[in-house]
Amino acid sequence: MDSPEPELAEPLFREGCLRLNAGDFKAAERCFRQCIALAPDAWYAHANLAFTLERQRQLETAEASYLAALDINPCSAEVLVNFGSMLMSQKRLDDAHAAYAAAVRFDPENSSAWSNFGVLLAG
Repeated sequence: MDSPEPELAEPLFREGCLRLNAGDFKAAERCFRQCIALAPDAWYAHANLAFTLERQRQLETAEASYLAALDINPCSAEVLVNFGSMLMSQKRLDDAHAAYAAAVRFDPENSSAWSNFGVLLAG
């Protein structure tokens, strides 16, 4: 993690993941936001914040967080797949298509990317 204080940001990220996995979305959101404040280039914290916000139906804010993660790491197939899934759930099919196409381009072995892309194309 590139951060002036990685010893503080990394535990916040791990705690956020634990809270997210436990379904405590508000606590996970707080942890990821604190991590990002300490390590703004931590794309994976932006991505997990996006996923957490999506689970809370804060879709506009989730989209901004997905885009922040992709600005930092545009080749993350995992982020692209999650973003594409959110876009698909909103019936934004052209945007979802672009996200899934990028995911399979960056990681041709990613089965989730291919599966989700296939569902979109078959729909």
